Amino acid sequence: MKTLITLLVALFYSTHLFSQFFTSTRINLSKDIVYEKYSGKRLSEEELLQIFKEKDNTRLDPVINKFGEPDYYIYDPNKSDSNYDTDLTKRTKSGETFPPFVMKTIDNKLIDSEKFNEKYIIMQFQLSFVKPFFNSDNFRDADILIKELLNEYEIVPIVITGSPKKDILNVIDTSQYNMHFVSDANNFNLRYLVFKFPTYILIDKSGKLVSYYEYNELNKIKEYIVKNK
Repeated sequence: MKTLITLLVALFYSTHLFSQFFTSTRINLSKDIVYEKYSGKRLSEEELLQIFKEKDNTRLDPVINKFGEPDYYIYDPNKSDSNYDTDLTKRTKSGETFPPFVMKTIDNKLIDSEKFNEKYIIMQFQLSFVKPFFNSDNFRDADILIKELLNEYEIVPIVITGSPKKDILNVIDTSQYNMHFVSDANNFNLRYLVFKFPTYILIDKSGKLVSYYEYNELNKIKEYIVKNK
């Protein structure tokens, strides 16, 4: 028997103020893999149906793979929609190999992080391209930095957003920017534990994380690349 259940997975984000966004996740109980967090046991379809029946606001946390898709889900009986896993200590540390990704741009190009040896990767996470969440001034400042760096260094700039392609194109002409745009990409926020926007990630030429940066730290990205060219 196939059972499809639509869950609300709560994602906690902030732009400088805090706001909540909910994305609808469709779970196929007879196909998708769900583990109980503490025992590690895979839950059966019958067990999950019983959990959903007995407990309102059941939450399943997806474990996202490098393609931005859930590999499996974790059920924590002590967690509800009112609790958010924003533990930044779980992020990759500076100097560690950054978890790889394969993203599809709005131009249908595949970006494979493992194929960019000897190039810096600058990931720019934008919550949305819809106001008030999109700040054109912040985006312009990042664009100025990118253009300046591209004149002298091998870098791969990527903009990751939860917005659909049409929302991006309604706001900017992407052909005027030397960036790759990836839409509908909220799962990558989960994979890389990004909860504040905009957030920037710099990956060095060997695929190791340099650091996460906030908007007011853009100059630190430039300083690192110039110093370590």
